[in-house]
Order: sequence, then structure tokens, then C-alpha cells
Amino acid sequence: MEAINAKPAEQHLIEIRANRAVWARKPSLHSINGNFYRLIRDNLSGTSGPVVELGSGIGAIKQVIPECVTTDAFANLWIDRRENAYALTFADGCLSNLILLDVFHHLKYPGTALREFLRVLRPGGRVILLEPGLGMLGRPIYTLFHHEPLGLRNRLAFVTKLPGSLRIILTQKRRGTMPLRPMRRRSSC
Repeated sequence: MEAINAKPAEQHLIEIRANRAVWARKPSLHSINGNFYRLIRDNLSGTSGPVVELGSGIGAIKQVIPECVTTDAFANLWIDRRENAYALTFADGCLSNLILLDVFHHLKYPGTALREFLRVLRPGGRVILLEPGLGMLGRPIYTLFHHEPLGLRNRLAFVTKLPGSLRIILTQKRRGTMPLRPMRRRSSC
């Protein structure tokens, strides 16, 4: 296999190109993902400000939400900017919506990411997560056919502190995950 010994960025590029090729020849994927994107679009907050998708992959969301800023951990031609869920470069309180489609379960430090999401969202803004169901049917499918790390086996407990006295404690089972590194300083929206 071409990608076995590839570095993470090279591996990502190999996989994303393969995903785009599959996307191009399978109209059924356009229909399925189009339904997901329309559902997301219909649930965006009415708050003004940029709409950002984290982990945009092939950037297909723009077919339904053309103004969406597409991001990924690795650069490619169809992504607007590189971003890191743990250290977003957006200014405090500038985004209206953050969209993560099939991304959140890959994060090694979801509490840190949630804290970042809260930091960059405007009052009334939304985080929209669309995640796979890892129940009795989903678990075997994702275990056998989803090569990326998933939160299934190792326990990871974390605490994230939110403004005021609100405190959320989350515990999930996790196998290996893809840590992201900060890429640049914070910018304006």
C-alpha cells in the first residue's frame, strides 16, 4: 500500500485525494452528504458572523453553505485555511457557527477543543456536531472499516472549566487519536 510509511501530512493528502475521487464518481454520496449539509444549514444560529467547518476534508459543505469557511489540519487546494481544534486562530467571540461533521470523535482532547469553541463563538453562536452512531451496528462497521482512530477502547477522563460555576466532566473510551499542533497566532474573523 502506498501510504503505509507516509508521514501524517502525506498520508492525509493521499487519503483526501482518494476520498475526492470516490466523491466524484458516486452521486449517492452527494445525496447523502447533501442531506446532512442541509440539516446543518437549517440549524445554523441566526447570529451574524462567519460560519466555519473544522475538519472539512474534501470541502463539500460549500455546495450547500457556500459562505462556510472550510478548514483542516492539513493544507490542500480546496480548504480555505489550516486550523487546529485545540488552538483556533480566530479572535475571541467572532464566529457565529462551528460545524464538525464526523470529526469530534477523533479528537484526543475534546475538553480542550470545547473550551476553544466556546472562546471563538459569539453569544448565541452554535457548535453543530454530526457524529456517527457507535452503537451495536455502528461499532463493528467503524472498527472494521474505519482506519482512523476512534474513541472506543482506552478510558480518557477530562474536565473542562466553563465560565462561571458551570463545570462539565466528560468520560469516554478512547483508542489512539490524532493530536493537532498549534499552527499560527490568533487572527481576526
